[in-house]
Amino acid sequence: MDYVVITPEQFEVSDWSGGSTTQLYIDPAGDDFKKRQFAIRLSSATFTSTGSTFSDFSGYQRMIFPLVGSLSVDHSDQGKPLYARQLKPYEIENFSGSWTTESTNTEDCVDFNLITRDDLVSHTTVLREAADYAPHHAGTLLLYSRSAFSVEAKEKKSEETTQVSVDKGCLLKITESAILYHLHVTPGDEPVVIGEVSAVEE
Repeated sequence: MDYVVITPEQFEVSDWSGGSTTQLYIDPAGDDFKKRQFAIRLSSATFTSTGSTFSDFSGYQRMIFPLVGSLSVDHSDQGKPLYARQLKPYEIENFSGSWTTESTNTEDCVDFNLITRDDLVSHTTVLREAADYAPHHAGTLLLYSRSAFSVEAKEKKSEETTQVSVDKGCLLKITESAILYHLHVTPGDEPVVIGEVSAVEE
């Protein structure tokens, strides 16, 4: 299995209009997300106030949910109201990065964001207890938890397994391949979030 564990010391912290954001992963590596040229970006943000306006990410799809606290989002598109939604921890919201999104949040809110280019397919799963996960074999898996967790990976036509223990707050990145059969993920005290990103199927 082709994988790497990314530690918090390798994350990048920067300011945004409503607080600070910690970038856990970006592809291509080393890209400046402000240039809007990346394919995938995974981050977690804190807030300096209880209200903010999300940055414009036209050309991208977004996924967000609170890890801690609560977060409300109110979407509009070119001045036309769409819908509003209040999110509790680990309740996922998917939306277009081109929409105008106003948010309100509790003071302790810590959110989790996955932004992917429009020509990619992304899917997010939250595992609260041990479970199998079947990769789609054509992209990138990003696994994160606020507590330590473990992963056992099996490959086709092989009796061998790869076991990975991930410390709390670290990110496990797995590059999918045709022989990667399935994963068995065992969370700790907190759920494990799995983000899978792949190219659009023809």
